[in-house]
Amino acid sequence: MEEGEIEFENFAELSELVDKWQGVVTCSMELLRDAAGAQKLGKHVVKGISDELAKRGLRHYPKDLPLVQWESARIYRVGTPAGKLIAAVLDIDDEDSNAEIRRMAGGDDAERIQRIREIVCD
Repeated sequence: MEEGEIEFENFAELSELVDKWQGVVTCSMELLRDAAGAQKLGKHVVKGISDELAKRGLRHYPKDLPLVQWESARIYRVGTPAGKLIAAVLDIDDEDSNAEIRRMAGGDDAERIQRIREIVCD
């Protein structure tokens, strides 16, 4: 199964898929609605979806889940490398998040390696 073909029937299966895909998946609101056992998306249904995800250590983006079934949501596991990166990108009020993003993107380490190469190769 490719990531674009994600299917699940309940939140337990979604949680397993998130782990299978290294901490992050994107799915339709239709799938999330169906996992919640609802017929229609509304503010109470999306609140319930958010709560169910949180019980399993999962978060979502956008912060306010869409109310339209064909729109998508990114689901990620808190504490995984993907989850840490997503949280750092979204938390612009945390001063440490810029350094965390650079570290995860390889900025600091890549610069050090380049400096070492310049010294060693000269």
